[in-house]
Amino acid sequence: MLKTKADQIMGTNVAPKTKPDEIIGTRLEPLSVDIATACSITGLGRFKLYELLGANEIRSIKCGKRRLISVAALRERLAKFEASVQQTV
Repeated sequence: MLKTKADQIMGTNVAPKTKPDEIIGTRLEPLSVDIATACSITGLGRFKLYELLGANEIRSIKCGKRRLISVAALRERLAKFEASVQQTV
């Protein structure tokens, strides 16, 4: 078993924690993501994402210095984009 840096410093020999998805047997979906990840998964640029955040069109929370965006909020907003495009066609 490989020791972590903390184990080496503290002199402990602790087994690595089991990941939640190993227990459940499925991959867990995150509830929120950071700005870079939100841009990556939606295809939106940082400027557009911050613009939507500023207009309160996407919900987010501030955790320390990090801004986290709800994955559900991203899905809702993309559904609105899709609906508006379908109406104009």
